[in-house]
Amino acid sequence: MRKRKKILVYPSPQWRVVVWWIIFLSFFTGTLTWIIFYLVWSQALEWGVGASATGDLVFLFRKLTGGVIAALLGTLAIGAGMGTIVGLVVTHKFAGPLYRLRGVIQEALQGGEIREITLRRGDELQDLVEDFNKLLRELREKGEKLKRVEEEITSWREKKKLPPEIEEIHNILKGGRENEKKT
Repeated sequence: MRKRKKILVYPSPQWRVVVWWIIFLSFFTGTLTWIIFYLVWSQALEWGVGASATGDLVFLFRKLTGGVIAALLGTLAIGAGMGTIVGLVVTHKFAGPLYRLRGVIQEALQGGEIREITLRRGDELQDLVEDFNKLLRELREKGEKLKRVEEEITSWREKKKLPPEIEEIHNILKGGRENEKKT
């Protein structure tokens, strides 16, 4: 079964950006429509002043105003639609990597295996994810070294050649911070 794509990957930051894009593009398209209306109306007034009577100008004004209101509503709808699409596309470039990073961190906190993160081509925050993966590799190496030290200490303990200081260090390593506080 094919996995459905989510529209909002990481909703809290995405909603804010999408709403701002909707507001910005709606305002932009609305302003552009009013500028066009002003230019068309001013030209119509210049043409109408010398050629027609006042009644014709009122008729022309009503006709133009109705068209402009329809155009304004249409451009506001187009601006809102474009704002939604642009906002979603832009936020997916940031929200996807943040969502993945957060998921890996939560999985690690619950005791799961920490895996490296791979991003899609074009995603932002590549540097952050590369640094995270580098940190992860270094932590794995340190963990492997600690495991080898613990194995060596266990080997010494079995041979009864373990000095008390090393025994104490081994207990700290084995039991973590809780054991360290007890001693």
